[in-house]
Amino acid sequence: MIAALHDSSSPSYHKWLTPAQYGQQFGVAAEDATKVQQWLQGQGLTVHEISQSRHFIVFSGTVGQVERAFSTEMHTYSYKNIKFIANSTNVQIPAALSQVVKGVVRLHSDPRLPNLKIGEKIGVNRKTGKIELAYGLHVMGPADFATIYNLKALK
Repeated sequence: MIAALHDSSSPSYHKWLTPAQYGQQFGVAAEDATKVQQWLQGQGLTVHEISQSRHFIVFSGTVGQVERAFSTEMHTYSYKNIKFIANSTNVQIPAALSQVVKGVVRLHSDPRLPNLKIGEKIGVNRKTGKIELAYGLHVMGPADFATIYNLKALK
């Protein structure tokens, strides 16, 4: 399918799937997604969304609810002076869901800091003409963006 989407001679060329179409073709069965949703709710967790692709479910709950539901321990940690909660032991998927649920993407509050910085002055080495950044950082400018996304100039 992927090859056909990229093959200009294919009738499927650039006919991308919507998330819902992807879910119908490649996601778990709607009944299985509902089963997982009901199990989560039965654990006292709040289900916010079942993705249209049926590849993930967004849910939330208290630390105690999460610990009981997934047989794990949650602890408070600090990273760059930002406190967050995360599991300290491996998550256990209940046997009843193991054929549908492959894992949990994350069970923590978000300690991440933004990786994108806009508007900083960029140093250019006048001798080499190269951009020099500390710590192996990379820069993407408009020309890079146009190349990556194959954009054509407006006329």
